[in-house]
Amino acid sequence: QYAPGDIKTSPLISPFHGDFNPIPVEIYLYVGTHEIFYPSAVEFQKKHENKSDFHLRVYPEMIHCWPLMPMKEAIHVHDEIISAIS
Repeated sequence: QYAPGDIKTSPLISPFHGDFNPIPVEIYLYVGTHEIFYPSAVEFQKKHENKSDFHLRVYPEMIHCWPLMPMKEAIHVHDEIISAIS
């Protein structure tokens, strides 16, 4: 109800369908190989592979929202995120 038009291609449903030409800010996408969005993240990266402002970080065997969990792999990502926004 919140997205007008075709929900299969609406950027309000998925940023995958958005217009990123040019990319307004640097995008950092952190994804684990064991999460449901991993295939979509890889496709999103392929769509923007020639753009230097898009950064995909893939972490083996991590699940969705793993940076929020109390684990050593998350601490490393926290440092990367802090560095990226500083």
